[in-house]
Amino acid sequence: MINYGSHYEIKIESRSGIIVLLRKTTLGNFACMPDFGAGCHLAELKDKFYSTEKLCDVMGKIDGITVACALAAIAAKIDSR
Repeated sequence: MINYGSHYEIKIESRSGIIVLLRKTTLGNFACMPDFGAGCHLAELKDKFYSTEKLCDVMGKIDGITVACALAAIAAKIDSR
């Protein structure tokens, strides 16, 4: 995970290797997966259920679940900054 100050870049090593650009907004969080041409708003990163629903809609089931689980795993690290 790289903190650029304005956003985070997260590389998830999975079956496809996923780059996630994550930024906080007034609506919560916004995740962008440029290699998938996808992005969506998310609530709290630790809310795996909500994140899974939103991410699966824009990325597909397996990759959406992968990203949701990864974001939940690092939520405390991001929220503490």
